[in-house]
Amino acid sequence: MPRVSYTQTVTGIGDNLSQAREVSDSASIDVDESIPDSSTDLQINIAIDVSEVSFLAIKSDQDITIETNSGSAAADTLTISGGVPLIYSGTAGETFFLGTDVTAIFVTNASGAAARLQIKGLQDATP
Repeated sequence: MPRVSYTQTVTGIGDNLSQAREVSDSASIDVDESIPDSSTDLQINIAIDVSEVSFLAIKSDQDITIETNSGSAAADTLTISGGVPLIYSGTAGETFFLGTDVTAIFVTNASGAAARLQIKGLQDATP
């Protein structure tokens, strides 16, 4: 069964705050793609069932925009800042950032450099 571990840490104000979390589920999501500079709506096929996701992390080393299911009429639009991961674990009480099941993403990169896009996730394969 696939499993992820991650730690959130807050430093700089008094004592550090740190929380380690572990999440497991029956299926994994793993994307690691180079997105050329000046790409507009570069399609990457990926299946995400939003009602079954237990963990999802998206990170790029450059500023990019991700649209789900369509580059012209997106179900969800995510602005990803370079070096800042977007993480949903379902265990920390946060709201999931996707509202609609995903069949493909469309990535725009106008950062001036190629971007490395990484998506790591877990979901129930047998809902």
